[in-house]
Amino acid sequence: MDLVSQPAFAHSNHQAQLNDYQLSTSKITALFKFLKPAQSIATITANPQANSNLSFKITLNNQQSYGLKVAVFPQRRFKLAAEKNILQQKTDYPALQLADLVKANLTRNNILGYPFLVYQWIKGQSLLAALTKNDQPDWSSLGKDLAKSLASLQQVTFKQVADPGANQAYASWQDYLVAKAKPTFKYFQVYGHELADWVEDYFQDQLSQLVEPTTIRLVHRDFKAQNLIVDHQYQLAGVIDFEHHVTGDHLFDLAVINEYFFQQAPVFKKAFLTEYQRYFNLPIALATRLRFYSFVLYAGYLQRAFELQEVTRFWSYEQVFTKLLGRKFQVKNPPDWAGKAS
Repeated sequence: MDLVSQPAFAHSNHQAQLNDYQLSTSKITALFKFLKPAQSIATITANPQANSNLSFKITLNNQQSYGLKVAVFPQRRFKLAAEKNILQQKTDYPALQLADLVKANLTRNNILGYPFLVYQWIKGQSLLAALTKNDQPDWSSLGKDLAKSLASLQQVTFKQVADPGANQAYASWQDYLVAKAKPTFKYFQVYGHELADWVEDYFQDQLSQLVEPTTIRLVHRDFKAQNLIVDHQYQLAGVIDFEHHVTGDHLFDLAVINEYFFQQAPVFKKAFLTEYQRYFNLPIALATRLRFYSFVLYAGYLQRAFELQEVTRFWSYEQVFTKLLGRKFQVKNPPDWAGKAS
């Protein structure tokens, strides 16, 4: 059987496992023959940016396209379940276009042999793809549009702080932040970061000043360009990839937007915040809050790069931490697989 082209995974440990998963084009073809018996597959395109579950775009001979996500590692099925729940509740988000769920099977008892989701592809292109072209959007209009969309997404409230993709609930938002950042501190100590103690002190100091959110809201947690679908006029057509979402402080999403948009386009930032404040009050010390949330975000990214031995990401996140914390530090004893800093 011919294996489907795999997304580019930089980490060596999981690459060997990916070579063994036996997800073939014939299995995907069989799945869609069952789902869409009157049609046949024209193309299967792997998403090279997927780093959690495998992700594919399936285009049929009638030009209809579908997304397919497959959890080849057992623990990742919870992320599929998290996304499934959001898509099944899309009527809760009437002002926002989410993908139509076509089929979900969260067991291995199916044609593919792995848990999977199939959903209708949202027409358009990712904002990331659009921005790689020479033309530039109206940043002010785009900022206002994304603020409206994010605010709409965050109108739904929840009873408890939780990370559905990890199948974990928390007693408080602070407990969630500790769970995300703490594992990285062990890494700092083991590999001799010059500022290992300072980093943990910074985290504890910021955590002590953080007020628990009075309302628990949806946090997409990956609200960045590749997950925002736009039309040819840069109007938002939809939002995808909810497998990493959590429930907690909605301002956490602003930290993601700050990293990917605010710093690159000041006009976008002004328009976004002006519109966003029509729906939510922003704290006076917003910049401090976003810096702290960015720290937690990248602590999780760095820990993941460490665990999965992703060399390129390992060193890129080192650079991010240096910039984020405003202090130069280095790893004295990096792991063997990471090599040396360039």
